[in-house]
Amino acid sequence: MRVSVKPNRQKNWLLLCAAWLGAVIAVSTAPAVAQETVVVRGGIHPNYARIVFDWDKPVAVETVETPGMIELRFAEEFVAEFSPTLALIGDYVASAEQASDRRAVLFPLQKKLEIRNFRVGNKVVFDLYEVADADEAVESAQLKINVRAGEHPDYLRIVFDWPRPVAFDSSISDEKLTVSFDEPFIANFEQVETRLSDYVGRPSLDDEGKSVSVPLKAEFGLRELRIDSRIVVDLLKNGQPLQSDSELTLAAASEEAPPSDAEPEKIAVPEQDGVDPEGATSEENAAPQQASADGEGAAQPADATREAVAELLADVTATQPAAPAKQQIELRMRQIPEGVRISVPFTTDSAAAVF
Repeated sequence: MRVSVKPNRQKNWLLLCAAWLGAVIAVSTAPAVAQETVVVRGGIHPNYARIVFDWDKPVAVETVETPGMIELRFAEEFVAEFSPTLALIGDYVASAEQASDRRAVLFPLQKKLEIRNFRVGNKVVFDLYEVADADEAVESAQLKINVRAGEHPDYLRIVFDWPRPVAFDSSISDEKLTVSFDEPFIANFEQVETRLSDYVGRPSLDDEGKSVSVPLKAEFGLRELRIDSRIVVDLLKNGQPLQSDSELTLAAASEEAPPSDAEPEKIAVPEQDGVDPEGATSEENAAPQQASADGEGAAQPADATREAVAELLADVTATQPAAPAKQQIELRMRQIPEGVRISVPFTTDSAAAVF
C-alpha cells in the first residue's frame, strides 16, 4: 500500500509522527509504580478466624461489609499470596479475590460473620467471628449461674451462686415468690423443681432474664440474706413472719441471755507459747465454767446462737472447696445492753465476714 502526502502537509505529518513516537518512548521508559509484597497469614482460634497482613510500614485500611462479602481496601497497592491462609480458614471464607487496582481484596464468606480489626505495629489484623442467631446471642450475653435448693425442718432454701456481688430484691405476692436481680442471667432450676416439688411449682424467668418467679403451693414467710456474692432466699414454713438473719441471731441469743457481768463462754483453742490471740494466758483461758445453782452444768445461751448461725449458713457454702486443714478457734460471746458481742480470735492471718 502506498501513501502519498502532498508537499504542503508533509511537514505536519512528520511532526505528528514524531510526537506519537516520543509519547511511546516516554511511557515505556517511565518507572513503574512500586507494588509492595505483603505476607498474609491466617489461623483458627477457639471462636474466631484471624487474617494478618504484614506490611513493612503503616498503611491505612478501610473495611466494607456487604451481605456475604467482606472487602478490605488499603491505601497502597500490594501483591500477596492468599493460598496458605485460605487452606486454614476455609470454613470462614471461600476465596480471596484481589481487585484490579491491587489495593483491595474481596473475601466471599462461608457463613454470617462479624469482623473486628486492629493494628500491632505495621501489622493489620482482622478477626472473623461467627454471628449467632438472635436467641443464641441473647443467651451468650447472659451470665450462667448455679442455683441450689434444699428443704430444712422449718424452711426451704434457694441459693443463687453469683460469681460477683449483684443487687437483688425478693417478695411474695399472689401465691408466688419473685426474686429480681440487676443483671440478666440464665440458670438451671432442676434442684428447685425436684427437691422442693411438694411446696413450689416450676420456676420461670421473665423476658429480660433478670427476675425469676416460683409458684407457691402453701403460705410461707420470707427471709433473705447475702453471703459474699451468694444470694440466699428462705421460704419459712407455717407462714412465719419476715425475719432477717441478724434478727434471728439476736433472738436466739436473748432467749436465755446471761447477766451482763457473766463470763463469756469460751471454746478452747490449742495453746501457742502460753498466750492466746487476745493476750490472755493459757491458764486464764483454762478457767472452768461456772456450774448452775443445782450443781449441774447450765445450758449456755451461746449454744442457741451458734446453732442459729450454723443453720443459716447450712448448705450455702457447700460448693466451696474444703480448706486444706481445719483450725480450732475460740468463740467468745458476751451479753451487752445493745445485744450480744461475739469475738473470734484467730491464731493466723484469716479472712472473716459478719452477716
